[in-house]
Amino acid sequence: MLEKLSAKNMKAQKFLKMVLSPNIHLYVAQVEGKIVAYMAFGQSPRRNETLTNELVLLSVLKTYQGLGIGKQLFDFAKYHINQAGHDHFVLCCNKYNKGAQAFYQKMGCQVVSIDDDNEDKSIPQVNFVYHY
Repeated sequence: MLEKLSAKNMKAQKFLKMVLSPNIHLYVAQVEGKIVAYMAFGQSPRRNETLTNELVLLSVLKTYQGLGIGKQLFDFAKYHINQAGHDHFVLCCNKYNKGAQAFYQKMGCQVVSIDDDNEDKSIPQVNFVYHY
């Protein structure tokens, strides 16, 4: 059974579970019918607190970055989380993704903590909070 497990398969299952969750809202941005970005937000799947909202995913294809799509998606999530009665939300990005960190700070997010380094460079995260 363990031999059949793969990181790709586990990530796909984790993504599917998130998409099917009634507590997570998933949106895509399209340009001329092509999906160029996606975003998910809602009740945090990573934290035990049921009242914590999280911007779980936000990704824009590189060729479409810098056009305001990420900001529009971020603002959309920010608006809807606030309309649901929340005064903040959390998010995280990879410690080595300096572009994402700069984007979130430009959007008004504050760094809460930074994970220690790890051999697997996909693991360490920078944890942010956005307060209204």
